[in-house]
Amino acid sequence: MATSHTENCWDAVAEEMRWRRSTESSRKAQDQFGEPLSKSSPGLYVLCLAQLDAGSALMRSGCFSSRAVFVAELRRLITEPTTPSQPVPDLQAYRDAQKSWLGSLLRQYGHDG
Repeated sequence: MATSHTENCWDAVAEEMRWRRSTESSRKAQDQFGEPLSKSSPGLYVLCLAQLDAGSALMRSGCFSSRAVFVAELRRLITEPTTPSQPVPDLQAYRDAQKSWLGSLLRQYGHDG
């Protein structure tokens, strides 16, 4: 069975719930492992934080009403990256990681990425 983001119809409630669960889980992991990870593997830390911050921005934006609104918000975040919610060793690496992740989501959800 295909997931809701690959079907012709958009299930706003299911998408928002899926993103909310994922963002909450990521936030818990960041709270628990973020500081040690930032020291042991700064690149992975930057990637995880960039994704978490972008996911949190998506949740705050209320962009799940339609696929078109969601895709528009992905595009906006690509051009207007989030500010790191925690210190990062390399701001450009954070922005690059976020842009790359959002681009992959745009290709997945936008079908025209």
